[in-house]
Amino acid sequence: MRDHWDSPESTVQASLAKLQSIIGYEVCISPEWPLLLAALGDHYSDKGNFVPAVAGVVKAWSEAAAQLLEDDNNEEWTEEVLDKLKESGSRLRLVLEVSLTRGSVMHGRVFAHVNLF
Repeated sequence: MRDHWDSPESTVQASLAKLQSIIGYEVCISPEWPLLLAALGDHYSDKGNFVPAVAGVVKAWSEAAAQLLEDDNNEEWTEEVLDKLKESGSRLRLVLEVSLTRGSVMHGRVFAHVNLF
């Protein structure tokens, strides 16, 4: 976990730092590792791949959000996001949740969503 999540040099922390620099507000995320592992652990025969997989979801989400925010075609949406951040106390909270889907190749998926507070 230290290398893939906690380290300031990890790719996920770098992507979160970039997002934070773009929006100018703190980005908070504290995964509930025991809950995520309990829900998804059976899908990882090698538990060493679990944290990197979750970190990959957060990295992908952060990079996509950064691209959207920096795209001039999304100026109105970007302003709306920044206004909501300003109104809500100047912090973006990223929450990871598990959605269990039967009948698909992946029976468990990690989803990221945002709370502005």
